[in-house]
Amino acid sequence: MKKRVLLILFCIMTLALAYAWYFHASIYWKLGNANVQQPWDVTDHTIGDASLPQLTYVAIGDSLTAGVGVDTFKNSYPYVLAEKIASGTHSILLKPFAVPGVRSVYVLNNFIDPVIKSKPDIVTLFIGTNDIHGNVTLSQFEEHYSQILTKLTQETNTKVYAINLPYIGTKDLISLPYRYYFNWRTQQYNEVIQKLATQYGVTYIDLYSAHAPYSLNNDYYAGDFFHPNAVGYRLWAEFIYAGFHK
Repeated sequence: MKKRVLLILFCIMTLALAYAWYFHASIYWKLGNANVQQPWDVTDHTIGDASLPQLTYVAIGDSLTAGVGVDTFKNSYPYVLAEKIASGTHSILLKPFAVPGVRSVYVLNNFIDPVIKSKPDIVTLFIGTNDIHGNVTLSQFEEHYSQILTKLTQETNTKVYAINLPYIGTKDLISLPYRYYFNWRTQQYNEVIQKLATQYGVTYIDLYSAHAPYSLNNDYYAGDFFHPNAVGYRLWAEFIYAGFHK
């Protein structure tokens, strides 16, 4: 009888692990095969009236900053945000430092020194989603993020905005229990970002809370149900811009 119970428990555990593995692997299989739109003009852009005083805005991030999910960078959140910053009072030199798939360590090692050399007036730092999906530990992420903020705050006079991470991925991409897992991990990472933003005296923008009511709505996502579409990125730009003035 005891052996039978153990065998049943073993079978249940095996099935549970197989279920977990299948649905975890399916997330990245779906993302890899979704063939979403990707802008190819992720270069410097001048926005607004060139006769007005110019501000240099640097947007640091991954595919979510590069605008994956839309066909032109003009529909990305950094471009829409730059238009809002300009708003008839400035021209904006927008310099995107954004590559799909990168993690915080890549930003630290490859973006920050060129960003500093560009002498930005405004920097948005929006990184960490790939760290979560790449199983980077919280301590590693905190170390990288801390070093990024150290360099930005000590070697520039820029205004830094640390944007926390929204939960992204609808039920058509991420099944239970992984929606709970990734949401939990996102909140853990955001605690790190908020702590470091306070420690370094930079502005913390809570995109997670603002985006939460829309996080499972397909209408705001591209075809992979992970990257925003033009409507979703515009919504993010509005939330981030509102955070500039809190």
